[in-house]
Amino acid sequence: MQPRQLLIVAIAVLVAFGAAFGFAKAGGGDESDASGAVKPAEVIEVGEVTVAAGAVDKGGLPALRVPEKTPEPTADPSETPGPDATVAPTGTVTPSSTAPPTSTQPPQDDGGELSGGEE
Repeated sequence: MQPRQLLIVAIAVLVAFGAAFGFAKAGGGDESDASGAVKPAEVIEVGEVTVAAGAVDKGGLPALRVPEKTPEPTADPSETPGPDATVAPTGTVTPSSTAPPTSTQPPQDDGGELSGGEE
């Protein structure tokens, strides 16, 4: 990064922290309430309660339909060729080489200078 970019980022970080502390102080309330002793929780008296739950059955739900599993077809012994069956080749296969040519010469030396860096 260039020094100008670093300066901009540093200023942005300082402004963000300043704004965060300013908002916290503005909405923080009074200091006197926070520094006092902790009051015990108030006890609230509640009467007894009864709860009843029910549901009206309006015909009910339909029965669950589970689809039947179809058995997987098994291979018929009449369709598969046995060990006596032979298959004649339909054509000849010629191996082809698509490998790129290799070079045995070392790469050229450009003097050790790198390109594409900062100016």
